Amino acid sequence: MFDVSAPRLVVSSEALATDDESVIRSFASIISVMLEEGAAAEHLADGALAAYHTDFYLTQVGNGGFAQFLWNGGRDAEVLLQVRDGLSRFGGEAHQAVFEHSVAGWNALSPDEQAEFAASGLFGSNPLRDRLSRTDDEYFALHFTDPLADRLAAWLRTHPALQSVPRAELERYVAARMAAVTA
Repeated sequence: MFDVSAPRLVVSSEALATDDESVIRSFASIISVMLEEGAAAEHLADGALAAYHTDFYLTQVGNGGFAQFLWNGGRDAEVLLQVRDGLSRFGGEAHQAVFEHSVAGWNALSPDEQAEFAASGLFGSNPLRDRLSRTDDEYFALHFTDPLADRLAAWLRTHPALQSVPRAELERYVAARMAAVTA
């Protein structure tokens, strides 16, 4: 059985027994479901939202650059705060510096330019996207020498509230945890 009385950082036991990417994907999937079910920050383990949003950041930047991260939701002030929190917990100074340099580029845009970017398509000709992508080389240079995903996975694996749940039991765990926090 599993403990649903306190916030836990849940990962499937199958993922925990394999590679770091599987640990991160399992964690992110479970947090996504819990958020969809109405979980609030206080229903989650300490740092879980920060780790979730930092995974979103590294996935988006890794796929399409900092502009893609912003375009897909990273412009939200709460997301930016959560990524900062995550990087302060496990990202290291170099990752924080790259992130802050990238955010400074966003903040340097006028409100009209930010609105124009938000309304634009990400692909095709997009000068604002190109301006926001100027820090991508910094991110990737660091990514190859000090992968943020490795830091995130290590943080997840050693979290004091880590709880592994067999994949077949995850749906029951989420239902029981949500029932406990909404009762």
